[in-house]
Amino acid sequence: MIVRIAALRRRFEQAADLPAGCDASTLARLVQAVTDGIAVQAASGRTRDELHLVADLALRTLVPRTGPDLP
Repeated sequence: MIVRIAALRRRFEQAADLPAGCDASTLARLVQAVTDGIAVQAASGRTRDELHLVADLALRTLVPRTGPDLP
């Protein structure tokens, strides 16, 4: 798991569009926690649709969509 978090951290450090003050290490740990949680729910029998709802909400929360062409 530490290797995955380190890889995510490096990826976030290279991203040009992270909000100012966003800590790449903390964001990597958050993303890992969300994906681990989804994996636990999958192992517990949640449906694919339920897992997609959780993933969609996590992405909308982590990466808010903004811009002139978006509502």
